[in-house]
Amino acid sequence: MPESDEHRFRHDPVLELVLHLPEFWRIREVKVTERPPEELAKDMRLTRPRGQMDVYLETVGGRLPCPVCRAPSPRHSEREERVWEDLPIRDYRLLLHARPPRVNCPEHGVHTVGTPWAPPKSGFTYDVEFRMLDLAKEMPILKVAEALWVGRHRVERVVHRWISFYRRHMRMDHVTAIAIDEKAVQKGHRYVSVVTDQDTHQVLFATPGRGGQVLGEFAAEMTRHGGDPRRIRYITMDMSAAYESGAAANFPNAEVVFDKFHIISHMQQAVDEVRREEQRTAPGLKKTRWLWLRNPVDLTKAQEGRLTEILPRYRHTGRAYNLRLELQEAMNGEPKAAIVALKRWFFRATHSRLEPVIDVAYMIKRHWDGVVRAIQTGLTNAIAEGRNSVIQLAKQRARGFRHVQTFINAIFLVSSPIDRSLITLAVQ
Repeated sequence: MPESDEHRFRHDPVLELVLHLPEFWRIREVKVTERPPEELAKDMRLTRPRGQMDVYLETVGGRLPCPVCRAPSPRHSEREERVWEDLPIRDYRLLLHARPPRVNCPEHGVHTVGTPWAPPKSGFTYDVEFRMLDLAKEMPILKVAEALWVGRHRVERVVHRWISFYRRHMRMDHVTAIAIDEKAVQKGHRYVSVVTDQDTHQVLFATPGRGGQVLGEFAAEMTRHGGDPRRIRYITMDMSAAYESGAAANFPNAEVVFDKFHIISHMQQAVDEVRREEQRTAPGLKKTRWLWLRNPVDLTKAQEGRLTEILPRYRHTGRAYNLRLELQEAMNGEPKAAIVALKRWFFRATHSRLEPVIDVAYMIKRHWDGVVRAIQTGLTNAIAEGRNSVIQLAKQRARGFRHVQTFINAIFLVSSPIDRSLITLAVQ
């Protein structure tokens, strides 16, 4: 196997500027090791670095700032050498080597001077870790690992550590209205429940499972982060009895708002059930499903013409379709007129002689107060539902994940302000 070329350099002030070293740190030596030319010729895509740059750092001066009070203090000793991986330079892997010094502060005793370019106990610099986070928002973890020439599991650990840090330091004392929604995880009826702040649109909480216990878990989490469950005024949800009971048990002053998009979704399912039933005697309804389920504004000219042609031909499906549009109009109207329109719709729906539509009408009646509250407040799960595309992106980022926690991490990563601003909090 051909030998690698190795070059050594002494103090390099230009590289010191590039590395943004603190004032009492400097470069003692730089060692550059290059891969053999024959090996590079076979690796045109650079699946491995072109070479490796080892930068050896040292501290200068007889006195260094105490990490507790910042007072200049005499040196005491040095810790064993540590190594950190920094961002590559010109396709060269960059490793920083340093022996963190210890000082003997007259007031606080012996302490180790920190290495401000890296988090404690990490083998990466801040620059590498936040590059990982930025890339992980845009591509799967495996691709991030390949881009930075590091192991996949090391990237996963960094992402998990920063998301855990972000979640530990979240404040919820301002939260007064929330939306809760559930997301399917892979197959097998596994779910993750996501709680979103209605005002800031931030994801506050995500946990495996669904049902009333989720709101109990969130109430406990909220209390730990300075919030007060008694201050929650509204909880937007689908028509889940489990969520309702969880809200009543854990948020005594909250009013339940039933998400209008879930209500319309139930009505869409009713239209489709009517279509399938009528299709048994009317084969012409085959391959028309999406014409009945889409809103008129979302149809192409050709689809609009086709729907206009078949609407009067299929009485049952056409009647269900028109009732769906009437329900949507009622749910989106000005509150006082909308409530009157909703009552009128209920009468028409219950007299439609279409069982799926009648079922939806009575479901709305059973949840009347929460449905009316949706019209009055204008609150919906649109924020949570609007996260669907983002959360679908999170699924792609966590593609092949074996643990639900990886999916939850991806949800926070793509929907939360996890960026370099966290460093300020981390060094406090």
